Amino acid sequence: MGSYSVEVSTEVRQIVYFNPKRVSLIIFNNGDVTAYLSQDPVKVKERGIPLLAGSSLTLLKIEGDQPEYQWYAQTISDKTELRIYEVFG
Repeated sequence: MGSYSVEVSTEVRQIVYFNPKRVSLIIFNNGDVTAYLSQDPVKVKERGIPLLAGSSLTLLKIEGDQPEYQWYAQTISDKTELRIYEVFG
């Protein structure tokens, strides 16, 4: 399992790159503000999934999810820290 932290702000940032070998992905919001997540870099905060402070998103290939895809993030105000956990198989 690999893990790393990413700081996200009001600018759209790619937080996870496409990797066909990834079988599991967890994105945890370790900050104090809501982050918005999307696989498309256009209008992330308007169309993205809100990830509240202290919550996480889990994608598992075994359950039919697509953890191999890329992800982008953005906040409306201030910065937040996202922790990324990846499993490859």
